[in-house]
Amino acid sequence: MLRKPYVAGQFYSSNPGALKKEIDACFTSNLGPGKHFSQTPPGAGNFFKGGVAPHAGYIYSGYEAAHLYLRMYESGLPETVIVIGPCHRAFLDKAIGVFSGSGFETPLGVCETDLKLSEAIAQKPPFSFDDRLHQFEHSIEVQLPFLQHIYAAAGKPLKIAALCVLDQSLKTAKHAAESLGGILKERGGNFAIIASSDFSHYLPAAEACKYDKYAIDEILKLDIDAMYRAIEKYDITMCGYGPIAICALTLSKIYSIKPRLLKYGNSGEVKAMPKVVGYAAISFETNENETEVMN
Repeated sequence: MLRKPYVAGQFYSSNPGALKKEIDACFTSNLGPGKHFSQTPPGAGNFFKGGVAPHAGYIYSGYEAAHLYLRMYESGLPETVIVIGPCHRAFLDKAIGVFSGSGFETPLGVCETDLKLSEAIAQKPPFSFDDRLHQFEHSIEVQLPFLQHIYAAAGKPLKIAALCVLDQSLKTAKHAAESLGGILKERGGNFAIIASSDFSHYLPAAEACKYDKYAIDEILKLDIDAMYRAIEKYDITMCGYGPIAICALTLSKIYSIKPRLLKYGNSGEVKAMPKVVGYAAISFETNENETEVMN
């Protein structure tokens, strides 16, 4: 079973050629990294272990996403990417739904599922197979053309495991990290985890930056409990805090990781608007680079 694209033609172009140009423009823009990923060969250091990427339309959030995917490309592309997104459109009794099908279809082709890994994850609570959570969900889908484009350029095969989080509580995130961390430790291999999340929604830009900084500062300290406290205290309307928690906690169980803020921005940088949505690209790495400070 293939999961058909749901937001192609809305969040990103449905035409393959136009979509590649759209992604390329996110890399080369001054709002993005300012250079194309293909300017340097893919790295082999494998220091990139995961990170946070936004999931709005590429015209608004593709620039932050490009910062993260450039960092992945520079590190060397892992064999499998676990993409964890929040659930925006389903109301079910599942905590976290694992996609069971053979792949996700996009205008750039089929992004193949790592079926063995997906099955192993789905057997461990709080995970279970549930494709209903994925059918109309965009938070995972919008990551895939970026991944497909950079993997194709590097001539490497891509497999994913797609996890859609309905219950974003801290308790569930910690339970999920225990299960996922154990599976990945036992499995070994080269993988990365991408947490899909936007940050504050529909605030004046200065307010969005102020409140997002409270959450981002805790992520950069890997203090996920404090991130949840900040979200509650300041009513921060980030939509993928559960995926971020699962990503950071899981990786922390396997590696000594150091977060880096690669880019923070908002939709008002693209088009003037009274209220904006905030976006951040945060990488989790195993090198000793200094953590960047949010402007």
